[in-house]
Amino acid sequence: EVAADAVAANAAISACEKGGSPEAALTLLEDMRRLRLRATSVSFNAAISACEKAAWSKEPLKLLRHMKRQGPVPDIITYNGCISACAKRGRWQAALHLLGEVRCSSSGLEVSVITCSAVVDACEKGNRWQLAILLLS
Repeated sequence: EVAADAVAANAAISACEKGGSPEAALTLLEDMRRLRLRATSVSFNAAISACEKAAWSKEPLKLLRHMKRQGPVPDIITYNGCISACAKRGRWQAALHLLGEVRCSSSGLEVSVITCSAVVDACEKGNRWQLAILLLS
């Protein structure tokens, strides 16, 4: 029998992400807390990515809020996943808000091509193509 630890839990969450099971990924993340295993940014990012792939936008934002309150510190992968989740639902306002958080971050986050692409995608899906053009100029 293999002892439950954070590495095994991260691998399981990543498997849920790849297998298209966001519910299971979120359950495993909660199980980590219940078992007092320290969730890392890898844990959260895999769960956020699982939700994003399922076109869920609320859950990734809840996870981001949790990270900002209790840790671990969100990284650019966290923000990119959340912005992409918003883009899939056309939530351009939320995507722009997250872009602003990245730009104003005091933890050294840098806007990447992936970040910009996801925000442009959100603007396009929200029928705000003028904002997309402004972002690209």
